[in-house]
Amino acid sequence: MIGDQIIIAEVASSPEQRSVGLSGKEYLKNGRGMLFYYANNRPSGFWMKGMLFGLDILWIGEDCRIIGVIENVSPPESVLSTELEIYIAPKAAIGVLEIGAGQTKALGINIGAKVAYQDERSKHHYGCSE
Repeated sequence: MIGDQIIIAEVASSPEQRSVGLSGKEYLKNGRGMLFYYANNRPSGFWMKGMLFGLDILWIGEDCRIIGVIENVSPPESVLSTELEIYIAPKAAIGVLEIGAGQTKALGINIGAKVAYQDERSKHHYGCSE
């Protein structure tokens, strides 16, 4: 949840899951995303390796608020591209939420918005709870 917006997100919490991310997926429905959760370390940077569609990248700070947004990040021209731009958090982040390009604006998400997330099955909060 970001502010009053609910986003259903797949969680990537292991190094292997974070490495793959959304690579190879053909699209992401509106209101869906991927949460990159870091329990003990911090995200160093994100790239668009293997991406087939554009994204908005939302950086989540230690206070469980949005601390940075990079909108409309385009996929590489080719899935075989080796020279990829790396997107870096503006300051220390505990997580990243990737949503479809344009969704940040469409959902009215702004820097400073409160973030809360939990696994609906296990109720695990991944560090930010309501």
